Amino acid sequence: MTNLDCTKCDRRFPAGQVWNLCECGAPLFARYDLERAAKEMRPGHLALRAPNMWRYRAALPVDDPGARRVG
Repeated sequence: MTNLDCTKCDRRFPAGQVWNLCECGAPLFARYDLERAAKEMRPGHLALRAPNMWRYRAALPVDDPGARRVG
């Protein structure tokens, strides 16, 4: 994920921090580096990864795969 954009006022928030809503109260839309994700998520590469959600890590809003705990 590269950043978050407000869906109402277009304010931009940096990735790497936890954000809920924009100050205007609108939800935030995650933006990704889709070119990089396309290179990392080729069907042949995905088939070699573990059959869980982490095979799609390039498109998940988590920088550190070790940050998998909830709560």
